[in-house]
Amino acid sequence: MTNPPNTTATPVPNEVFELAKRIPLFAPLSELHISTLSDVVSLNNTNYRVEAEGETYLLRIGAESSRLLGIRREEEIEASKATAEAGIAPKVLYADPTGVMVLSFFEGTHWKPEAFHEPANIVRLCETLRRLHAIQTVKAQGSEYRRIERLQESAAMLGLELPSRIDQYNAKLAHIEQERLNDPRYKPGLAHNDFWANNFLDDGTNLCLVDWEFSGTGDTLTDLATTAIAGNYSEAEQVALLTTYGLTEPSDLDTLQKMKWVVAFFEAMWALVMHGIRGSGADTSGAGSDYNYWNYAQKMFERLDVL
Repeated sequence: MTNPPNTTATPVPNEVFELAKRIPLFAPLSELHISTLSDVVSLNNTNYRVEAEGETYLLRIGAESSRLLGIRREEEIEASKATAEAGIAPKVLYADPTGVMVLSFFEGTHWKPEAFHEPANIVRLCETLRRLHAIQTVKAQGSEYRRIERLQESAAMLGLELPSRIDQYNAKLAHIEQERLNDPRYKPGLAHNDFWANNFLDDGTNLCLVDWEFSGTGDTLTDLATTAIAGNYSEAEQVALLTTYGLTEPSDLDTLQKMKWVVAFFEAMWALVMHGIRGSGADTSGAGSDYNYWNYAQKMFERLDVL
């Protein structure tokens, strides 16, 4: 599911080996080789490479804080299996309600920022997203709108102070949602809802999507908006993204800007809740456990006033 570990990977805790041996897939095997995936950017979970009898697997152990982030493991499992069947995600070999999953291992790399700007890659992104959004079998309701509401409930439970303009933000969110529902072309589908570069892998031919914690049936334009933000797209590139995907109305670019605002609202609330769960350190790279969630949350809230 990700790149092979480097030689400086941290030691694997004994409890990970003990957990792996309790998984039916691994229990009969005499020897397991487990290594950490230190080059994986995952702020919610821990990931391990497992090698056994000539096969390679990805072992994902979910964080206990998932409930406060509005994550429902049964929904994640449903989406993971549906996308695997569609050929755009790793095969799910084992999953349980605690957040432990075993997936087939996909050898690929995460995109560097410049990869988003290659015209051929915009085409590949749109082809993959169309296949994802065509999935209509997932019952889990995973709209970005509802997930923002869940995060606000968690923030209240954690005693976190919300911005003074939260009522205005919520009113704008409701207005955007109603506009989307009133659009005669609106058709809900399975959305990833966290479509950043660290959540898909490229083997040179295929894009493999991973990490379905925030996914569900909802407003698929969320994924296009996240793509536009992740790629830091110019207006011309955003038009190319929309057109390649199949959205050609003059108003579509304005709608995409509104959905970028929704994504920024989700990011702000996610980071605020993560700050409440873990606190914030000095790291701003997003690659370590010392990440400054508070600063990122404030940056995203400020963005809501200018988008």
